[in-house]
Amino acid sequence: MFERSDNRQTAAIFANMSGSTICVVDVGGTFGRELSAKGEAAMVDFAATWLAGLYGTDIKNSVKRRHATRWNNEPWVLGAWSAAAPGAQSARKIMTEPISGRIFLAGEATHESLWGTVNGAWDSGERAADAVLKLIGRR
Repeated sequence: MFERSDNRQTAAIFANMSGSTICVVDVGGTFGRELSAKGEAAMVDFAATWLAGLYGTDIKNSVKRRHATRWNNEPWVLGAWSAAAPGAQSARKIMTEPISGRIFLAGEATHESLWGTVNGAWDSGERAADAVLKLIGRR
């Protein structure tokens, strides 16, 4: 579920993942980075308050376990999700072009229509591998 919001302090919820009771509140962009910098307690508080604003304050009693990830602090990740700004979806195509003719990027973020999916990551990996094979004369 995505909230329609007039400000950047919003989130998305992925509820009942794979039929379980697991729900994920996803916060991105500069607001997500700023919130993450405040630590896990602030992140959990935002999520609970945000959910209460959508579903009523009783929702807070339904949450039994909480955990917050801070992917932007991981040196090998520096974030966890690709997102194009509204109207900038076509910018993903730029990432499919080789850098200096020798560096090829792959991953869900480089797929124009299947971003955020395993299929997008797989397709982009095959595309990049084919380009490398052509470069070295194997195709």
